[in-house]
Amino acid sequence: MKLILTLVSAILFMAASCNRQSSSDSTIKPLSATNAAGAYKLVQPASNYEVTLLVTPDSANTEAQNRIAYQISGRSSVNQYFGAIIGTTASDQVQVSAIGSTKMAGPPEAMQFEAAYFKKLQAVKRYELTDSQLRLFVEGETPGVLVYEKEK
Repeated sequence: MKLILTLVSAILFMAASCNRQSSSDSTIKPLSATNAAGAYKLVQPASNYEVTLLVTPDSANTEAQNRIAYQISGRSSVNQYFGAIIGTTASDQVQVSAIGSTKMAGPPEAMQFEAAYFKKLQAVKRYELTDSQLRLFVEGETPGVLVYEKEK
């Protein structure tokens, strides 16, 4: 009886492990002309503000075959913002252009959050893309990761 229970437990454990590993949500994808396109919501770092990111392919600025360009826009804690992300299909390195935004004023804490968010966004140097998340890695004075969930 112990042998049967052990075998059944081992089979169930292996089946559960296989199911977790085959999840497409955790597979990192290379950047292509369209696979990062979509609407995202910032989930990390956590904030009291709903920060969005809209990524759209920018075919006008894709000069070389392996160069990828996206227009980005969204809403931060107070203002709308826009810019561009440029990368290549050959690496996970990206560069974010200067960030432009509307110039509305808001509560001091919201303005502080927004200034820090824009600074981090401009310091992005690397990305990871899965089916459900876009992670932008920040370098410089305050390294970290901006994690966005893809909206469905």
